Amino acid sequence: LLTLDNKHEWYLDDVSATDTTSTDMISNGDFEGSTLGAWTTGTCSPNPPGLSNSRAKSSLHSYRNRCQSQSLT
Repeated sequence: LLTLDNKHEWYLDDVSATDTTSTDMISNGDFEGSTLGAWTTGTCSPNPPGLSNSRAKSSLHSYRNRCQSQSLT
């Protein structure tokens, strides 16, 4: 689920990618861990990306990015 709030803010939740045996290849795709774990967020100031308790699809947390200019790789 990708939710866009405004032109500089977006949320991501319930990310999944499976191989041919239906094994999930994404770790912490529901963002329910206490940290982002292996997710790379880049840098952004003054609003660093991170976990959010709003806009979650089916659980308590989602990933939020509020950068005004950032290149995602």
